[in-house]
Amino acid sequence: MVSSSAKRNESIAAGIPVLREATQIRPAEPSEMGEFARVVSTSLAMPAEQFGSLQSEWTLCAFEDGQLATAYAAWPFQMRMNGKAMAK
Repeated sequence: MVSSSAKRNESIAAGIPVLREATQIRPAEPSEMGEFARVVSTSLAMPAEQFGSLQSEWTLCAFEDGQLATAYAAWPFQMRMNGKAMAK
């Protein structure tokens, strides 16, 4: 399998104009969460299964040429004291 960057380099070398997809910054789609979990588990050296409860709307990712390039997630957090929420 030839990577998209290798194909792009071959086209440039041959003098063929190359149209490149724009870099997208957006939340991961639910269908992309498996790849998101793989990237994050590799980065953090943790099992991918630990990210199964992560919701796609908590993510922000960069996609380059349609491929997940980097990933970020923010988990909701609420401080509690003796079981009661401190702030809403």
